Amino acid sequence: MWWKSCTPGARVRVVILQADIGGHSAWLEAEHSKNYLAPCKERAALSENLKRELSYIGYERLFWAGDGGAFIAKLDESGHPNKLCEAADCIFRIFEKWRQKKPIELRLTATSLELNIDPEPGNWCSPEFNDFLKYERHIALPNAF
Repeated sequence: MWWKSCTPGARVRVVILQADIGGHSAWLEAEHSKNYLAPCKERAALSENLKRELSYIGYERLFWAGDGGAFIAKLDESGHPNKLCEAADCIFRIFEKWRQKKPIELRLTATSLELNIDPEPGNWCSPEFNDFLKYERHIALPNAF
C-alpha cells in the first residue's frame, strides 16, 4: 500500500471509488434463516476478489465493511484519474458474476480530492473525504456509476 511510506500529514490528491451493495440487509435477513455464515463468507469472497483484481489496475482497498467499501489510487502528475473507468468496469463485472440471482444492486461512486494522509488510514482527513464517505447513498444511483 503506497500510503505506508508517505510522510504523516502529507497532502495527496487521490481518486476514491466507493462500492455499496444495495438491498444487502433484506438479502442477509432472508439468508439468515437458512445459514447465517454462508452470506458472510460470500461477502468476504467478493471483497477479496475486488481487492485482488483492482490492485492490478492500481487501486488499493482502503476498507471493506461487510456490504461495501472504498478503493483508492493516487493521482499521477498529470492530474487525471488514470484507469478510473477500467476500475469501475471491473467492479461491475465482478459484482454481476458474484450476484447471480440475489435481490441486490450495486451503487458505485467516485471522486477525486486532496487528503491529509498518514501511514494509518484511520488518521486520514479532509472535509471532502468525510462527506464523500458519509453521503454515498445520497449521491449514488442503483446499478450505476
